Amino acid sequence: MKYPSGKVKAIWTYEKDTLNGLKQIFWENGQRNSIVQYKGGKENGRFKTFYENGFIARAGEFINGKLHGCHYIYSMSDSGKL
Repeated sequence: MKYPSGKVKAIWTYEKDTLNGLKQIFWENGQRNSIVQYKGGKENGRFKTFYENGFIARAGEFINGKLHGCHYIYSMSDSGKL
């Protein structure tokens, strides 16, 4: 997927028509927006989301498409402090 400007908006990894592998979304400025691992069409593994300035916004883990364990939210205004 691409923005009208031609910059990459998303990269999704499929295996036999099912999300399986890394899914990455990007802001139009080229910074990463989010990254999450998929297995069998469901979120599985660690994920991160990012503010448009590149700082981490949130991090955690999915198991079988459900949030699992501790999740961390980071401040955009305090240079990414937890």
